[in-house]
Amino acid sequence: MQLEEIRHGLAEAGYFHARGQRPMEWFEGIANAMGTVKMRTDIVCDPAREAEQKRTRTFGPQRPGVYTDHELAFHTDNPTWNVLGWYCVEQDEHAGNSLLLDLRDVDRVFSAEEIQELTAIEIYLPVRDANWVETAVRVPLLQRRGRAWQSYWVPWLVTEESQARYPAVLDRFREWLRRKQAGELIELRLAPGESLFIDNTRMLHGRGPIAPRSRRHLIRLAVST
Repeated sequence: MQLEEIRHGLAEAGYFHARGQRPMEWFEGIANAMGTVKMRTDIVCDPAREAEQKRTRTFGPQRPGVYTDHELAFHTDNPTWNVLGWYCVEQDEHAGNSLLLDLRDVDRVFSAEEIQELTAIEIYLPVRDANWVETAVRVPLLQRRGRAWQSYWVPWLVTEESQARYPAVLDRFREWLRRKQAGELIELRLAPGESLFIDNTRMLHGRGPIAPRSRRHLIRLAVST
């Protein structure tokens, strides 16, 4: 499978499911060929790691993390990571499917006035300094990049000011996502050795709950292209 095939899938559909068992080295090679790998994360159900992650947070410590067995609502990750990739080491026996929503049609659904309001809504982006102290910057929910609109949506990190100033369009945006989930949900199940790549500026991702002692193990690579 060639890199250009994956890039084409990202451009056309917003995601690419690399089916068939491949070694981790193949996945890492693809990620490094796409750009700069900014972060590697082992996504596992681990209460100890989850507690430590929350302990080191100074901004919204109770927000969900990658080590939880609870549902993860639809969101995007750090918007400087253009591409997210997941490699399946082991899958949950019953659950753990990857869930995606495509936001490419946002400007065909919302009016010009609503689009303007969506670009004014700010979402907190937690960041850490060299001493691993966490702070937050503000990133717009929607911003124009060339011909496309890029989204940064984390429902639990909408700024207080934006919630107070733009309640109507936020409610309409959330309702749009609910309709998408009901009628346009993309659901993929990674088998061991398979990979999933998504355009993190276009696609929301999430997951349903898994068993508290689930053996599900994905490796996530965050790529800046």
